[in-house]
Amino acid sequence: MLVEPLRTLSFRLDYTYTVAQDDILHEELIRRPRNKWNVDARWQATPRLSLDADLVASGSWVDGNRDFSTPRLTAPGYTTTDVAANYDLTRHLTVYGRVTNLFGETYEDPFGFLRPGRGFYAGVKGRF
Repeated sequence: MLVEPLRTLSFRLDYTYTVAQDDILHEELIRRPRNKWNVDARWQATPRLSLDADLVASGSWVDGNRDFSTPRLTAPGYTTTDVAANYDLTRHLTVYGRVTNLFGETYEDPFGFLRPGRGFYAGVKGRF
């Protein structure tokens, strides 16, 4: 669902509900969270500056450890936040910055494989 309360401000909400089952074993398939949310806010603060915030919340899911010596376990859900900014220097050059996993959430997706912590990115984009 996309909502634009102002011409310069938009919010997007996505929700996924998944029921995935093995038809032979009649068990829930691994590594598929039943509930997953994504909320995104975008603001065109000035004609040259845009800001973006993105929140992803995943519910728990059924998984196995790395060598599947534990048949099935419940992996905990997680929530991450990313923020970004873009500034147009000219019609052809934009500087940008982004922070992923802003609050340094520790989570594993799939279980046993640690996801990256906080990340910082910056650069320049050219349009020709």
